[in-house]
Amino acid sequence: MYTSQDRKVKDILVNGIHQLNYLTLMPQEFIFLKKQLPMAYNEQLADRISQILESRKVKYAEKKMFGGICYMVDDKMLIGIVKQQLMARVDPEDSPKALKRKGAVPMDFTGKTMKGFIFVEEDAIDMEEDLEYWVDLCLKYNPKAKASKKKAKAEVKAKK
Repeated sequence: MYTSQDRKVKDILVNGIHQLNYLTLMPQEFIFLKKQLPMAYNEQLADRISQILESRKVKYAEKKMFGGICYMVDDKMLIGIVKQQLMARVDPEDSPKALKRKGAVPMDFTGKTMKGFIFVEEDAIDMEEDLEYWVDLCLKYNPKAKASKKKAKAEVKAKK
């Protein structure tokens, strides 16, 4: 016989954390569920990306966003991980060629394709040279990429 807690755990593990209504949980249930949930993003992939950036002597910062992690270079989003997928920020001119690679799909985060952003399936980057291709493609575009509007506004205020 399932308890309400068992049903909640099963539902969350099957449907994902975004399906959870925190307001229906008792404090002890929340603590229990937090221990049961899988990590929000692929930490092994994050370690691999960090190693590649460090081997190339790239100064970067890690920032939690999109329920995952992003790597920022020169205060601009370089590459990230959302759940088990790589999120690559590439030159929109390079996108058609990059999308022909195994496991690459246009990023559709809000129901609208985001220009210059590509999701790459985990099995398409299991080889180091495949992951390095994506990191290098993102590094190539980073100097041309624009900083977020929030960052640009902050710089304007700081200059005044």
